[in-house]
Amino acid sequence: MLHQASRTHAQITDVFKEIDAVAAEYGIPSLSHTLFEEEPSVQEILGRRAEIMQLAIFGGSVAVHRVLVDGGVEPKALVGHSFGEIAALVSGGAFSLAAGSAWSAPAPARWSSSRAAAA
Repeated sequence: MLHQASRTHAQITDVFKEIDAVAAEYGIPSLSHTLFEEEPSVQEILGRRAEIMQLAIFGGSVAVHRVLVDGGVEPKALVGHSFGEIAALVSGGAFSLAAGSAWSAPAPARWSSSRAAAA
């Protein structure tokens, strides 16, 4: 569904391009390539690297918000539960997309990246 919507809503590909830049810092493969060129199933994504799924959920939430707002929807409040709080905070403007992407990268990817930078 996200792949189909990306064909008519540039906001979706724009969001994932920015997420890709952050993901690369953590050694996570391009979500844009995975989601929009390969079109894998959920099972295929999980079978490869679960961290792609976590960033895909975050990115999908932010992208849908941007499509709706650009379409004229004016939310009165943004609410997220658990992991969804990050997307709600980014969508509400409290944090940048890059910051939200970094927080959404799974901890093992963040730890590996910080260890490499420290070495």
